[in-house]
Amino acid sequence: MRCKSRQTSRSRGLFFAMLSGVSFSIASVIVKRMKNLHPGQLALYRFIGTFVMSMPETVKTGQNPFGPREFRFFLVLRGVFGGLSIFLNFISFRYLSLGEASVLIFSSPVVVTVFARIFFKEPCNFFQSISVMLTVIGIVFITKLPARLTANPLIPFVYSSEKIYSLVAAIFSMFCMSAMDLITRKVRHVHQSITNFNFGWVGILETAFLTVVLGNFKWQHCGMQSIYILLLALFSYSGITFLVMAFQ
Repeated sequence: MRCKSRQTSRSRGLFFAMLSGVSFSIASVIVKRMKNLHPGQLALYRFIGTFVMSMPETVKTGQNPFGPREFRFFLVLRGVFGGLSIFLNFISFRYLSLGEASVLIFSSPVVVTVFARIFFKEPCNFFQSISVMLTVIGIVFITKLPARLTANPLIPFVYSSEKIYSLVAAIFSMFCMSAMDLITRKVRHVHQSITNFNFGWVGILETAFLTVVLGNFKWQHCGMQSIYILLLALFSYSGITFLVMAFQ
């Protein structure tokens, strides 16, 4: 009976993880289409949506919105890593193809698998080890490292500054996302609405500051862009909610 219950729980977790991936993929396409706005501003819209949509359920729980005392530091830290991850994530989507950026950013499960083994002593079986090695090889080829190493010295393999900037952003986003996932696992006993609430307000402050320093704010175009912003907020909220539920 216990084995059956555990299998059902695992299936639910995988289902929520799949829904999270679909939601984040749709959000990525929306970010790619809105080229007139700085990626940091789009990240800010995402966090505002997460913050606002998590408020009713947070109030409904009747708990402290900042979470249990022993988890507050981790909730804020998760927001810091999450805000930086989304900011860098959206920058990479702006200047890289969706395929390149997605392969790099969503390779975070590899880092999570390694760190989960180190910090949480979670098992890492043979197939997980193989997937880690294959993913690392895939990252090497996506970044065209072999071409860079074997290029003719007389005809150098050149990256544009935007390409290098985006590749670095995608790689750092992957590590920040991995850290966020590990912390999500740490605070899995906190209600998902409270987790999202803290993720939202920390992300708002962080992405607003980064956009002011590194970018600029503009008014969005009237018409479809307003709908895109609402959809970005909706799918971002559903993606992070399903992710938290999957970890739980």
